[in-house]
Amino acid sequence: MSTVQMNVRIDAKTKAHGDAVFARSGFTPSQVVRAVWEYAGRTGTLPPCMQQGASDQQDKLVQQRVRDGFGLALTLAGAQGIDVAPAGNVLQGATWREIRGDVYDEMLDALEGEADA
Repeated sequence: MSTVQMNVRIDAKTKAHGDAVFARSGFTPSQVVRAVWEYAGRTGTLPPCMQQGASDQQDKLVQQRVRDGFGLALTLAGAQGIDVAPAGNVLQGATWREIRGDVYDEMLDALEGEADA
């Protein structure tokens, strides 16, 4: 089978963060690119994470699961007579996507700190 070389331009910080994530799962950048192309060729569609609205749908599903789990926790706490009412807006106006991004940024910063040590 013949191969071709692809050249891609990407912001250095974006590449470093992506490389760290993929490396933790044991993937090289080439393996990730091949996986995307193989999926598209095999299914004739974009990978689910790239389909329009997929991220919003995933966020809504995760939010619903969190609410369901949180609701169960509140019900159990209430049954035990525990007051778990939050004081003020615990999200401070942030969206789920912003909170998730902050968590991932903190995780990447920690990994980069470990790599630099």
